[in-house]
Amino acid sequence: MKKHESFKKGKLIITIMFALIALLAITIFLSNIVIAKAVDVKVYEDKIYHQIDENRDYDGDKVLVVLDKNISGLNKIHKTELFGDFPKSEIIDLTASKNNSEQKKDDFRQIFEIVLPENNKQKVKEALINLLN
Repeated sequence: MKKHESFKKGKLIITIMFALIALLAITIFLSNIVIAKAVDVKVYEDKIYHQIDENRDYDGDKVLVVLDKNISGLNKIHKTELFGDFPKSEIIDLTASKNNSEQKKDDFRQIFEIVLPENNKQKVKEALINLLN
């Protein structure tokens, strides 16, 4: 009878040890998933807003756009829709590099010059309002 009871106790201890090992393995696995998900999350910078002062002197046919560092890339090409829904003559990447071997720095931001079809300060104002929405 004693052998049977000690066998049961041994089997119970082994079962508990396997359960604890399994629980530990599951915990480690799930924590790695959470850590991996947290690493993938990108925090985008707030938009910078500026008051449009029509009394100041500024170019009436160009708008400069500085992109968030999370969507910027050295020589990265973006769809035209990214730059708003208004008429554009040309979109020029002012940060483009002819040297493709350069590395993108963590705080790199692409700067684009958007050329409007006509020299009109009201159109610049409308373009800025469109970009900010």
